[in-house]
Amino acid sequence: ISRQIQFDFDGGYRMDVSGPMMMLVQKLTSVAFNYKDGNIHKDRRRTDYQRDYAVEELPSILEYFGYTFYCQSVLCGPSSFYRDYRRFIDGSLFIRVDRAGNRVYEFPPVAKAVVPKLTTVLVCIVVSLTVRPMYPISRNIDDDFIRDNNLFVRAMYSNFSLMLSRMRYYVAWVLGDAVGNMAGLGFNGYNMRTKKPKWDLVESVNFFNVEFSTSYKSLVDCWNIQTAVWLRRVCYERVPFSPVMMTYMLSAAWHGFFPGYYVCVVGAALLTVAGRLIHRNVRPYFIKSTRVHRCYDVVTWFVQITCLNNIVMPFELLSWNHSIKFLSVNYYFAHINVSIAIVAVSAWSWVYPPPKTSRSHRTGALTGEGGDHHTPAVHGHTPEVQQHPNNNFDLVTHSHEDGDTNDRFGR
Repeated sequence: ISRQIQFDFDGGYRMDVSGPMMMLVQKLTSVAFNYKDGNIHKDRRRTDYQRDYAVEELPSILEYFGYTFYCQSVLCGPSSFYRDYRRFIDGSLFIRVDRAGNRVYEFPPVAKAVVPKLTTVLVCIVVSLTVRPMYPISRNIDDDFIRDNNLFVRAMYSNFSLMLSRMRYYVAWVLGDAVGNMAGLGFNGYNMRTKKPKWDLVESVNFFNVEFSTSYKSLVDCWNIQTAVWLRRVCYERVPFSPVMMTYMLSAAWHGFFPGYYVCVVGAALLTVAGRLIHRNVRPYFIKSTRVHRCYDVVTWFVQITCLNNIVMPFELLSWNHSIKFLSVNYYFAHINVSIAIVAVSAWSWVYPPPKTSRSHRTGALTGEGGDHHTPAVHGHTPEVQQHPNNNFDLVTHSHEDGDTNDRFGR
């Protein structure tokens, strides 16, 4: 409530208690649902996640507060599930089975995982301190800037200013991930092909895939990854109706009560539907030729990131007046074009069903990640995605097709 009363937009961010509170909400709700899965729903049909992460006994007071306040994630994350935290604390996260079938404790080297992340943090800090102040978010709603520049220039400025604004998130999340890796948190087994340890268990963001993804689904999966997993596990897989919209509304409420969050939700839901329809019904026509495929990926990346930045700008502007002003002076171009795309592609697919594509064509040229087949490895497997027939989020099943081991569960 105090944030609403004291709010005065100046394009900056004020550190307050809301960040740690958001992390606490994730942890408390996840352990509550995990306990429910291990007791109330123990005899019901459960997903792989609900079965593997079920908590059958209540944690002690020390375990409970240790989990909610452990230093690696108490300020800005990344959050983790209680089962992963317990295995990190008792050391079973680092037990693997050797060729003779013996269980061996082996703490993997962390330098190769941590140094690149700390380097990324330093680069993002430098950019945030030197370049970002030159391109403030507030200029997007400045009357002089709006009057002196056409729509295309304003759209390009919003793209660049939001990219710079995201640097502060990269700093916080990648630093939190690196700090956890130094202690061993984040270890996710070994890749059988390379024999190298994987450190993506609590990874929060993938910079390259966020900035250069060719599909909205892939982008969402690589941004605030642990929160996306939490939303999927506690909301999307559990609500009995309209899981997409309910999940977006929970995401907005979890962030807070600024009107900009809820304005953003509407556009994000539209973009989710449009992205899925285009990926399934339009993209197959452009992947038969490598050259055409790459051109298609470049065009879709540019259109997607421009529409996305226009839609999420209210998330940065926060207030209702500023959000509506930005959208109106830009003629709601993203919302209108996305809505037209939904109607047009739906009609097209009804008349001309899309051609079937092989599995090898389901990846994007810029990022190497396909829109329907990219999702974070939540359980130590590389997931294989099944699309839910009635919505645009993904359900996850697991396979060992990439040769990754799942030592954490002794499988």
